[in-house]
Amino acid sequence: MKEDVGGMIRTDIPKERLEPRADGTLCLNGKSWLPCYGDLRSMIMHESHESKYSIHPGSEKMYQDMKKLYWCPNMKANIATYVSKCLRSTKVKAEQKKTVRNETTKKIILIKQRIQAAQDRQKSYVDRKRKPMEFKVKDRVMLKVSPWKAVVRFIKRGKLNSRYIRPFKVLPGLGMLPTAMPLEGVHIDDTLQFVEELVEIMEH
Repeated sequence: MKEDVGGMIRTDIPKERLEPRADGTLCLNGKSWLPCYGDLRSMIMHESHESKYSIHPGSEKMYQDMKKLYWCPNMKANIATYVSKCLRSTKVKAEQKKTVRNETTKKIILIKQRIQAAQDRQKSYVDRKRKPMEFKVKDRVMLKVSPWKAVVRFIKRGKLNSRYIRPFKVLPGLGMLPTAMPLEGVHIDDTLQFVEELVEIMEH
């Protein structure tokens, strides 16, 4: 009676060659024998295929690894069938993830476009309805100004620098436009000279 390679795929191996172990399992030439009944074969193939130490091995690589430890009839064919199912499943999952990712990206782009369109409509409406502010003489207004020191030192105005200051009385201004602050005059003496008064020391 001829034997197959290593006695790995024969189905008519005499039972007397199976040797019992202390834990109750049977072994063949030092390899654990996997019975046909139960899910033990599927569980071992799953653990071997999904192991974090393997990088998605093919059926041949998986067979070479498992035959060192286990034996069962038609093991190579069973492994090839199992791996092919896993590859198809992995491909389907990858395609599903790609489809979901593409749909999510399209939805995000659509939401951004709708938000931008809504903002444009609001701006257009406000621009049509907004009227320029007009002041009349003797009105009182609040002025929004920036600290002079911040403008001089940093050459620009920050968002938090501006502040509103006391209400000013609108006075007749230059030309046709009223002004919200009284214009300070220049005091000149009889000799046509004027003296500058220091208001604040900006830098030492």
